[in-house]
Amino acid sequence: MTISPVALITVHRAAQATVTSALPHAPVVAEPRPRARQPRLAGTRGVLASALRRAADRVAPPVCSPAH
Repeated sequence: MTISPVALITVHRAAQATVTSALPHAPVVAEPRPRARQPRLAGTRGVLASALRRAADRVAPPVCSPAH
């Protein structure tokens, strides 16, 4: 069975990265910071859309078709 040189290089680099990750000077992944809560706009948009639709229905002349 013949092993590709590209596969050998890839496996060697992956193994070397795993071995050197335990060294004292290895880079450390920072702890994730808690995210600030962002306002949810999905409900607000739906409420605004339905309010605008009701207002358009009330203001529209009776001859016209519905606004939506």
